Amino acid sequence: MDLLTELESLAQKCETTSSSGVSPLDITSWQTLFDFNASKAEEEITDHRANLNRIAISAEHWATVQIEQEALGHDRESYVYQLSRRAKASASPKPPTQLSTLPLA
Repeated sequence: MDLLTELESLAQKCETTSSSGVSPLDITSWQTLFDFNASKAEEEITDHRANLNRIAISAEHWATVQIEQEALGHDRESYVYQLSRRAKASASPKPPTQLSTLPLA
């Protein structure tokens, strides 16, 4: 990653983090998108904004998926959050499957 891209990514994260609060519109949107209640939506938005290690997407990436994602109800922030959730889910170890209890002959 080049320096300019890295600085742009950091600036985007800082801009979101410095927001004074979570808007009722964002809370309602996240309730719908992620099946959260209002307090959970606000908590997740706040945590997401505070996480400076969160996934960052380029302006070009967002431009590529923006129309499709907005049709699904996402803005850029909720789309990035969704990507983060998917990444965490795929990185989580899967529980072991139970083997058959039949004795081996």
